[in-house]
Amino acid sequence: MGLRLNQISDEIAARSLARDTAKLSMLKGRGPLTSSQRDQENYLHTLGRLSFDVGMTLYRQKGSLAEVRLHLHQAGDFSLKEHLLRSKPAANTSRNPWAFKRLMEIVICWGMPAQRSGLGLVKHWQYRNPCHSNTEDVAAYIQLFSAHFIGKALDLLEIQRVVARLPLTGKASVDMKSLRLSLLALQALESNLVRDWTDAISGLLMLHGVECRSGDLRLSEEGHMCLPALMLARLGSERGWVCDLDSPYLPLDLIKDVPLGSADASVTAKRRLLWF
Repeated sequence: MGLRLNQISDEIAARSLARDTAKLSMLKGRGPLTSSQRDQENYLHTLGRLSFDVGMTLYRQKGSLAEVRLHLHQAGDFSLKEHLLRSKPAANTSRNPWAFKRLMEIVICWGMPAQRSGLGLVKHWQYRNPCHSNTEDVAAYIQLFSAHFIGKALDLLEIQRVVARLPLTGKASVDMKSLRLSLLALQALESNLVRDWTDAISGLLMLHGVECRSGDLRLSEEGHMCLPALMLARLGSERGWVCDLDSPYLPLDLIKDVPLGSADASVTAKRRLLWF
């Protein structure tokens, strides 16, 4: 029996895993249909999506951690290559910055240093088109976080400005609440505030749990892990911080064997079990 993380049943998870694994193997052996840029983009997109779904479902099914890491690493690699291959879009070409945000989270968790640097090479038009006002906040988040990819400090004043315009309660969407909490965690990282960092991650896990029970993630493989929380925990671990939260949506063991950056300090605490 697998982990009960949302409303996907064991039977459906097992069937999806077998199907997606077989399709992934077939596509890797076949290659793109033609050498055209469009076919190469579509090929990389499909490989990235299937690798992600297989990795997430393997985690749900209590598969090998090494296999889960490998598939999620490959998901980030394929998707990054897809983004970098893109040419300037036509006016009616849709490119979703939320997909690039997820790519950032995957690469921070399971990518190599060269892939992190590669995120900084992706142009804004390669991940966002058209520039609608309803994607302005996530685009601002990506722009703020891009400093990390080239080894620069994040702009704390700009983080505060973006946070100030994002609502925390009321009718705010889950995406906006999650974005706000992610920014607060980044702010805490830059300000060396361990407790605030932990609180923001806890808030992300609570939102994620609600979405898995009754929201958009109840039937999605993406619900099996809280990627924003896991990425922020990874960034903290690179500073020597230890997350004291224990949640099935925060599988910290999956990032333990990934090469980390240098640690400045060691902050330890007993992990607190979270149930949502």
